[in-house]
Amino acid sequence: AKKTINYLKSKKITIVLATSSSRSAVNKFINKFHLSNAFSLIITKDDVTKRKPDPQIYNLAKEKINLKDEEILVVEDTQIGVEASKSAGLICVAIPNKYTENQDFSKVDYILGSLEELLNIFPH
Repeated sequence: AKKTINYLKSKKITIVLATSSSRSAVNKFINKFHLSNAFSLIITKDDVTKRKPDPQIYNLAKEKINLKDEEILVVEDTQIGVEASKSAGLICVAIPNKYTENQDFSKVDYILGSLEELLNIFPH
């Protein structure tokens, strides 16, 4: 994941983390994996009043980063996350994990097997 994030940053791609996790959990994750400079913006469940599948977290992210909907690509790993991103009018890639692989991802635009496969979407 770190390789993919570093590549995207090298291409000047804005990376936003919009997660249902708490700010404290995100900070632990970022410190553990040395990702303090990885994200241009971090939005957690502590920043919103509604949880996914409500699109509030993505709508807040859209307000804060100056990009058009068609310039945003969401990466999700859960059905409710996909539903939230699609309700916000965004393009979404799903990367199911062992806990979510049997969920309904029929609304997603693309399904990938790993974060590294995301690099195939971007020109080298």
